[in-house]
Amino acid sequence: MHARTLRNGEWSALNTAPFVVGTPSLVISELDYHPARPSEREIAAGFDDKDDFEFLELFNPSSYGMNLTGLRFSNGVAFDFNSSNISQVRGGERVVLVRNAAAFAERYGAIATVAGEYGGQLANSGERVTIIAADASTLVDFTYNDRLPWPTAADGAGSALVFRNSDDDSALAESWTAEAVTPGETPKPRAAREIELTREGDDLLIYFLVDAEVAYVVETSTNMSAGWQVERRLEPAPDAGVVRVRVLLAPDHQETRFYRIRTEP
Repeated sequence: MHARTLRNGEWSALNTAPFVVGTPSLVISELDYHPARPSEREIAAGFDDKDDFEFLELFNPSSYGMNLTGLRFSNGVAFDFNSSNISQVRGGERVVLVRNAAAFAERYGAIATVAGEYGGQLANSGERVTIIAADASTLVDFTYNDRLPWPTAADGAGSALVFRNSDDDSALAESWTAEAVTPGETPKPRAAREIELTREGDDLLIYFLVDAEVAYVVETSTNMSAGWQVERRLEPAPDAGVVRVRVLLAPDHQETRFYRIRTEP
């Protein structure tokens, strides 16, 4: 925006200042709260504590740049953006906070969007994470967990907890998935829905994510080359979310069975 001021009949010099329409926002888009164990190479380099590879990724999903000055974590880890290497995140871009910059660089290489090291560490069993602005307003507030319906593959199995969509509610488990670890990068689309299996007595519990208004079929087989049988049909749900299907196991628990989930035309 360009502006001049009229004073005593004379115009001032031309002033130029940015004029932004819209509200920038910030979400935690990925967190590796329970990293995979260090490799032999990483141990040889002096990084034998898997927690040193923790990181948080923040994403600005708006079209406008966001000034990070004055932001700080009030729950989860300790970090004040006044001491950050990066003072602004542009619309559509990401910044990363790490627990140990040297360990992070050893595993993922040099990444220009690392904003700094945080104090403390993320709890492997889950905890509340909160970011507040300089005026004490809350920008980010959610509590993750390492148990179902939260994606358990992010709990030390080599995957990170990834926010599915910036328009989702980060407080809901179905808003998150376990994905390949990609700090500072845009996650690639998933080829399949996440599936979690757990045993409860003589029952097998199958948890998986469904899209809204889509019908699903759970099928089973003892020999995939011999064909599949329908175990359960699920009617379209009005909203996306996690569903649970209970399946009775074979009486002797020795029979090998395969399961698959497909959409119903």
